[in-house]
Amino acid sequence: MRRFLAEAKFHRQHRRLLAHPSVSRRTKALKGLMADAKKVEAEFYKEVQLTEAKIRRSKVDSIHAMRRRIIEGTLLRIILLSAFH
Repeated sequence: MRRFLAEAKFHRQHRRLLAHPSVSRRTKALKGLMADAKKVEAEFYKEVQLTEAKIRRSKVDSIHAMRRRIIEGTLLRIILLSAFH
């Protein structure tokens, strides 16, 4: 019972402090800053994703080009010609 009363007293005091205008202004300001930080973080991850896509695309394109050359036989001719000369 004592613990319950102590917690109730703490919560009453806490609520009273939070109701103060200066505290609510600071809380609103901090929430605004957190929202701005989330926007910046989201923009960062979008840029990371675009960069990863560019890198992946360039590497995959080079692999597909190499595969195409092997299938067409042009790469094999280049390898064989360079081995004998």
